[in-house]
Amino acid sequence: MFVLIRVTFHCDDAYLHYLVVTITSIVFNTNSSIEFNILHQFSEKGEDSFLGFTSKLDKSKFKFKMWRVDKQLLDTLGLGGDYHRLLRNRVFTSVYSLTKKDLYSEPDFTKPALYFYILHDDILPEGNYIHLNSDLIFLDDISTLWGFG
Repeated sequence: MFVLIRVTFHCDDAYLHYLVVTITSIVFNTNSSIEFNILHQFSEKGEDSFLGFTSKLDKSKFKFKMWRVDKQLLDTLGLGGDYHRLLRNRVFTSVYSLTKKDLYSEPDFTKPALYFYILHDDILPEGNYIHLNSDLIFLDDISTLWGFG
């Protein structure tokens, strides 16, 4: 029986190299067909680099679907005003870097890519997915996770 495992990642340029390592470890350790769904905010250079990596993989076994989370996508989904914080590139790493003005403008303490979960229902086709962080290394077949749930 053919089983397609659907995996989602959220990523930006800061974690692009980690994402490549994670996907490489999945590809190296699996016999399954996988659809990778990438919700991203890559720069143009980052996206070109990632597409160069994916072009070297077996296209009959590994599929890649990519969504750039930007104003155009949010407007197309009718979510532009609701999710404007997803488009911020400003990240505070510590409360000590905040100013009084920041406290009144709802500062972000994490990267916007962490919030891309809220877009899953609007972007991804209905079905089961394994959502993974982009900084993992797989030492076994990902299909063992697919059987849970």
